[in-house]
Amino acid sequence: MRMKKTNRLYRCLLPLVWLTFLLSSCIKEDYAGSTDETATVNLVFSTRADGQGTADVDENEGIKTLRVLITDADGKVEINTVQNFNDVPETTLTILGVPVGTKNFYVIANEASVGLTDLDDVSTVDGNFLNRVITNPSDAPYFPKTRSQISTSGLPITGMKEGVQVKGGENQRIEIEIVHTVAKVVLYVDNQSGEPFTLQQVKFGPFIADRTYLFDKSQQLPVGVQFNEMPLNAENVEVTPDKDEAVFTGYIYETGSQDISDFTLSLVSNTEGFEALATPVTIHFDEAGRNYINRNDQVEIRAIVNIHKEVETDLDILVVPWGEKDIDVPPFS
Repeated sequence: MRMKKTNRLYRCLLPLVWLTFLLSSCIKEDYAGSTDETATVNLVFSTRADGQGTADVDENEGIKTLRVLITDADGKVEINTVQNFNDVPETTLTILGVPVGTKNFYVIANEASVGLTDLDDVSTVDGNFLNRVITNPSDAPYFPKTRSQISTSGLPITGMKEGVQVKGGENQRIEIEIVHTVAKVVLYVDNQSGEPFTLQQVKFGPFIADRTYLFDKSQQLPVGVQFNEMPLNAENVEVTPDKDEAVFTGYIYETGSQDISDFTLSLVSNTEGFEALATPVTIHFDEAGRNYINRNDQVEIRAIVNIHKEVETDLDILVVPWGEKDIDVPPFS
């Protein structure tokens, strides 16, 4: 039987993650002539945002580790520090002894989630570092992953702020935007078949990238990127009748612009009579001309399984931007 095409998919931006830097300096009498002036940097950061449609960051999507690289104007690393946190949505980090002058700040959270093991040895932040590519190992890809697979290392989050003037004798407040390096996909299923079924896998069409840049490149993708179909384990969740509920959450690299026909989805069930769920259905973007998913996007797919035990399709993507929040912290006394 031909499947009716009526389903909708909602896509929205994950909350932008903001770092707020408050810089209060160690004041010296002869600032102009001093070459060893330093400042204390207080980092107040949050994974929450205010605005229409804002939602909390879910478990294991927050900050587990946070690395901050501070360089001089030429990219020489002056401070390289990493701190552990307990998957917090917001916290404060204080760094002592930051030399005054023009500085660049580079932030990487949850570095282990993409296999970064050499960051302790970074002495210079140059073009090679800023253009660093995260490439999936063939035997154990970093992403895509399901929610249960991020429990240990979390999700990669990065950002930067360059050309910051760190001054002595005054307080400074500087905001740095950091974002998740992956997109989040949530699947809701409205089971109208009248019978429960077990969901074994969610299969995505050939829009799943095998690599991405560590830092945001405004939708640019690395040279050599490959796209593949990808099945992800849905952990045999039972989808009960007459409930519109989230049954799957996964995380993927940004797609870049793709042929719209590549955006497909299918479901795999071992429940007798639900074999038709495995037929791929096309995802259509509601926004005219849109054919991509960016990092830090949240994509909500709402699929209907009808009385014929088929997925009703035409998965429309609607865009609702998350609000942004400026963290307002009073200056130190």
